[in-house]
Amino acid sequence: MTVIDRNHVQVRGDGQRAMIFSHGFGCDQNMWRFVAPVGEFVHQQVPNSQLVVLNASGHCPSLSAPDEVISAIRRFVR
Repeated sequence: MTVIDRNHVQVRGDGQRAMIFSHGFGCDQNMWRFVAPVGEFVHQQVPNSQLVVLNASGHCPSLSAPDEVISAIRRFVR
């Protein structure tokens, strides 16, 4: 299973720029239900942007699972 599948990554849009939301301690993607529409709006306004929803675990995924975060980000910068 890839890191993308394991973390239930949701990719919206396509392009060269990335906007990444990640949840914090004790939360899941549900907490972004009010923020995500704003991200979608911004994504629509920014040419070549890419909106990605990543369901990682831990308070700070870049510290608790750095390899997974790096792998996910690399997909967007290629």
